[in-house]
Amino acid sequence: MNATRSIPLLTPASREWDLPARPLTAARLVVICCVALSSAATARAQDRMQPSPAAQPQVVPKKEGEYGGVIPGKGTTKKRKGKNALSWVGFQPKDDGAVRIFVQLSNEVPFDQAVRNGVLYIKLQGAKYRNRNARRRLDTRFFDTSISQVTTRYVRKRRARKGRPAQSAGVEIRIQFKKPDDAREARTELVAEKDGYTYLFLDFDGSGGGTIDDSKDSDDGQ
Repeated sequence: MNATRSIPLLTPASREWDLPARPLTAARLVVICCVALSSAATARAQDRMQPSPAAQPQVVPKKEGEYGGVIPGKGTTKKRKGKNALSWVGFQPKDDGAVRIFVQLSNEVPFDQAVRNGVLYIKLQGAKYRNRNARRRLDTRFFDTSISQVTTRYVRKRRARKGRPAQSAGVEIRIQFKKPDDAREARTELVAEKDGYTYLFLDFDGSGGGTIDDSKDSDDGQ
């Protein structure tokens, strides 16, 4: 009489194969121990990589409206600034409508200024942009000063032609006033500060202050 062979069946309740238990051999025991030791070592390594709460830097977010840009003379820099490089244009309103515009440069550059059609043009001879920040348009309409906006643009070198004079390369700063009649040249000063940069300070007194109506805003120089 032939012995019947037991065939494992899938039970409807558990949906698992009803297999006979396999004996725990020495080889399987070694593999299980190795896996457990490896998992414990990985967990300890991850714990060591996590910085403690006290070691994490505390980042204090700036309040809305708080200035977070360049302050002349504050801090130091070890980065290569390049030659004749313009890296920042700042706006500092003061009491009684006075204002200072400052230009952060890698070194001293020659400049000139002229008023044309109610706009003050300042040409930084041979200057070039160091980063995108220097290209920003400053919308200053809502400050109690006479200035509505400050823009910059790069000017390429051009040879003289009939009816058109030659021009040197550089960066041109345009200062637009809320009232064209208030346009005037700035009091200027070039200062080498402790932070390693040279600053061109452009100062204006408080005449012609106030705000400007949005509907009268001009897009000149953008």
